[in-house]
Amino acid sequence: MVSIETERLLLRPVAPDDAPAMVRLLRADEAGVRMTERLPWPMTETAARDWLALRLGPGERAFAVCPKGHAGIAGVVGFRREGDLAGFGYWIGPEFRGRGYATEALRAALAHARSLGVRHVVAETFLDNAASQRVLAKAGFAPGGMRDREVPTRQRPQRLRQFGRPL
Repeated sequence: MVSIETERLLLRPVAPDDAPAMVRLLRADEAGVRMTERLPWPMTETAARDWLALRLGPGERAFAVCPKGHAGIAGVVGFRREGDLAGFGYWIGPEFRGRGYATEALRAALAHARSLGVRHVVAETFLDNAASQRVLAKAGFAPGGMRDREVPTRQRPQRLRQFGRPL
């Protein structure tokens, strides 16, 4: 898998060695983790390694979001490809939020997906995740319908807002 460079970020493939950095970023961010569909809670090194192993599986493209001039990672952006469709997800650690990194990383990952032949992309957010909805809007995603389903990070079925866009 390739690395991608933007004005302020390097997106490089995630690796199992990113687990300690994930723990440092997310161990005290239960509210942030609960805004994702798949990050485990509590965030332990074992849980982080298991999550990273899934992101290294077939059809997955996951990138560590690394701000230039910073030694570690700020988060992860990625997608799972199925034919010409890809489902996107991302997270940014609390100390890096509000800087536009999620939008910049998502736009770069969308361009990469397009170069691989992806023609349509989708994403979902919880209804109470306005920040993620703004990121998707800035990256050209349009809101679609709603869907109810079980989500591992929450205790009961959740209503999710769906977003999509062509590439």
